[in-house]
Amino acid sequence: YFRELPLCEDRQYLLDLLDLNFPLETLCARVRSDAFWKRAFHHRWRTFVPIEVGSKPWIRIYLEQHLAELVEHLKPNEYDQESVKRIVDLCSPFVRELRLERLQPSLSDNSDHVPLYAVLANLRRLQRISVTYDVKDVGHNFFLGCATITEMDVKLMTQGLERCGELTEFRLHSSKLEPTMMKRISAALGKGCPQLRTIAFPHCRCGDIGL
Repeated sequence: YFRELPLCEDRQYLLDLLDLNFPLETLCARVRSDAFWKRAFHHRWRTFVPIEVGSKPWIRIYLEQHLAELVEHLKPNEYDQESVKRIVDLCSPFVRELRLERLQPSLSDNSDHVPLYAVLANLRRLQRISVTYDVKDVGHNFFLGCATITEMDVKLMTQGLERCGELTEFRLHSSKLEPTMMKRISAALGKGCPQLRTIAFPHCRCGDIGL
């Protein structure tokens, strides 16, 4: 019915009335209107201002923020790889950039964070990624080491990076990286990211060995 409407004004009128609470799967499959996705974004994130909007389609801006927020707030003890993969598969056709400014740590002794393998391995069009293994609101769950990247964190992240064939930019922030971690990151980027142009480790402690 929507496609049969001859006038753009009529189509836009219906989109302005479209309920924002429809399942995301339905909206992604059926709605491409920039105006609708911009409205959906500002309705959901009323105080958040996206950066580098430029000519990006708003469905991309919405889904990149949706995925980043989901991963940032996911607790390791609630992590289910199949559920995460379903969400990533939904977002994957539209996501080109992923900015993760925090990751929740495990409350167990190992301090491992939410694994990134299922996320990165299934974002086939990902071009830019920025990751911070840090926490911003630990509250009563604070413990020494909760913001420290672990060997398992690096292992799972790099396994995902090996599947990011279109990646052009990789940034890892504010981490203390052991020599074994640096070697693993270097090997993964060299193996799986032939388009890579930018590598950055802002505020990281890499030691003398570097890459």
